[in-house]
Amino acid sequence: MNIHIRSKFDQLDKFIPLSEKYNTGIELAMSFDDIIDVNKFNCINGLPLSIHAPFFDVNIASYNRYVMEVSVDIMIKTIEICNLLNVKNVVFHHNYSPFVYNFDEDGYTERFCENFEKVIRYRKKDFTISFENVFETNSSIGDKIIKMLNRDFIGYCFDIGHFNLFTEITLQEWLNGWKGKIFEYHLHNNYGYRDDHNRLDYGNINIKDLLMIQKVSIYTIENRNVEDTEASINYLKSICL
Repeated sequence: MNIHIRSKFDQLDKFIPLSEKYNTGIELAMSFDDIIDVNKFNCINGLPLSIHAPFFDVNIASYNRYVMEVSVDIMIKTIEICNLLNVKNVVFHHNYSPFVYNFDEDGYTERFCENFEKVIRYRKKDFTISFENVFETNSSIGDKIIKMLNRDFIGYCFDIGHFNLFTEITLQEWLNGWKGKIFEYHLHNNYGYRDDHNRLDYGNINIKDLLMIQKVSIYTIENRNVEDTEASINYLKSICL
């Protein structure tokens, strides 16, 4: 099992020793400032690495062209950084919210894919690109985006915590809809009320159910501190024996 642990850049001094202790990779949760100074990434170039792109207020399908243009630029800069590093997968949020966009999945998909085509022109190395579920209630918007972009290296990052908060379909139905195209799992737990990012054994999600349905290339633990992350690594190893 290829386990990665999430870390922000300013937390690497705490998470790299944990990564070395348990022989995991790092998923670097990038901030907007991180994409400006590419030289700062030299210190992590030797690590097994995935990237989580900046996502707050990033929306390449926005009706507001100013938001859209800046968002495209942010995604392009993220891809350019991935070209410089030994990255296996990069995770983006497509940021579709059904209530904000009046459930217009088709219009959103068309705008999103038209603009993401501008982004993937900058991909020069052999890493995969995955889109993470957040606010959507089912798997259909992700499915439409992947089919319209139609690239072997573009797929999904399934976030079990977000699924638990917003889904209106079962886990089996969701994963069946994305079968064969999930590159990464984001693993954390909650009680169905808030996106708490608890350790894996604190919540009402049965992580083992997820792991038994489909295997993926990367299993990223998304906790907020080293103590919870270490507890989650040990829990994950215990249920996968």
